[in-house]
Amino acid sequence: MQNISSNEKINKIIKIIVKLFLLASFYIMVAGFCAYFKQEFQIPILISAIIIAILCYITLSKNINGVISINSILVPILIIFVFYIGTKNINFTIEYFLNNNLNASNSYFKWLFSSILYASYNSIVLIPILINLSSYINTKEKAKKVSIICSIILTLLGICIFCLLLRGENYISNLELPIIQIVKEFGKIYSLAYGIVIISAIFTSCISAGYSFLSNLKTYNKKHIAILCATSILVSPIGFSKLVNIWYPFFGILGLLQIFYCIKNSY
Repeated sequence: MQNISSNEKINKIIKIIVKLFLLASFYIMVAGFCAYFKQEFQIPILISAIIIAILCYITLSKNINGVISINSILVPILIIFVFYIGTKNINFTIEYFLNNNLNASNSYFKWLFSSILYASYNSIVLIPILINLSSYINTKEKAKKVSIICSIILTLLGICIFCLLLRGENYISNLELPIIQIVKEFGKIYSLAYGIVIISAIFTSCISAGYSFLSNLKTYNKKHIAILCATSILVSPIGFSKLVNIWYPFFGILGLLQIFYCIKNSY
């Protein structure tokens, strides 16, 4: 934090933003878990919320390193899966753009502003991630190469997901997790595989966010774990998409503050 700003007030503000972001991420992941089972199996949100709250409490009360490390396996699988489904969707995408005259000029500013906020929202955890990577990426040349490679991968993934959403543009506004439904058009096996990966990733992300939040508060004990998990049951009925719509613009704007100080102090 001292490398970003020597101003203690700014540092405290950024620390508070990170803590709030981790808490919001935990609640959003719980809601995402509930949304999946509500959408796919019509299981009431309250029941799903209680189940994941219990699982989170049990996991957070024990050694969570193994659970979080699962993400190192799930993320590559998810990337490969999205790329593969993207290739299967190429013919539809070509036909779509040939048969539709897309005019985004009226909403250009809206989606551009939203994309900036969403990138900023995800950059909130930039500092702790970069600190952990510093032992592997220890030169500017390595940092530049990794940044370019990651940017290319994320851009291609974004294009694949965008083209998949075009496939379900007539019904995605009514779904919490539209990609799950869209993938079904390629076969039930793809939907099942994607669902398993997504749910596993949501759970491990939930554990990671919850652990990080409690650790930052320096109050990592069973009492506070119980409070965190219990409050997630109360928040989850708000809905996954609504929580995202509420939190990502809010943290997106706050994230711009962090980005500003990162850029300012990098020269």
